[in-house]
Amino acid sequence: TIGNFDGVHLGHQAVLQQTCVKARELGLPSTVISFEPQPQEFFRPEQAPPRLTRLREKLIALAPHAVDRMLCLNFNRQLANLSAEQFIQQILVNGLGVRYLVVGDDFKFGKNRQGDFNMLVRAGREYDFEVANTHSFLLGDARVSSTLIREALWQGDLRRVGLTACAVGWRMGISGVEPSASPPRIFICIGRTPQFWVFMRCK
Repeated sequence: TIGNFDGVHLGHQAVLQQTCVKARELGLPSTVISFEPQPQEFFRPEQAPPRLTRLREKLIALAPHAVDRMLCLNFNRQLANLSAEQFIQQILVNGLGVRYLVVGDDFKFGKNRQGDFNMLVRAGREYDFEVANTHSFLLGDARVSSTLIREALWQGDLRRVGLTACAVGWRMGISGVEPSASPPRIFICIGRTPQFWVFMRCK
């Protein structure tokens, strides 16, 4: 499977379970492909949303889910310039020998986001791998997502955060302060994994 997996929330966990179950059926190692930095951070660093998890916490959060391999691709100019066809052939087919791929049906990849789910399905027919789309994980009537958690935190709606956080065993807490940063920032942790920066104005 491929994604940022920021926060490794309930929606992500459902994808991981789907991937691992199929990997066991095929007798293959389950693999998560992620990016560092995240694409939005590379293209628009000033506008990129705050992280829920840094790479280290993401790896810790993935550990209980029986993922066999984590491929963290350095998202640099070279990777950003790969066409969708090159990404499929170089990374998925030649690099990993993919047999089964789980992605969202709105997944975009390759230079200028030219690749999509349908392109992967066509490539699967050509290179003999299966592509499956993920299903939204709902908590009540809300689709669980990293964006939902960020918005709830931004609005100070800890009840909404708590509904998602409690379901995965997170607790609210402050894990550190970096006063030397400009501007100073507080590092907030939701339990042992998701976190974000709070920036402070100094007068």
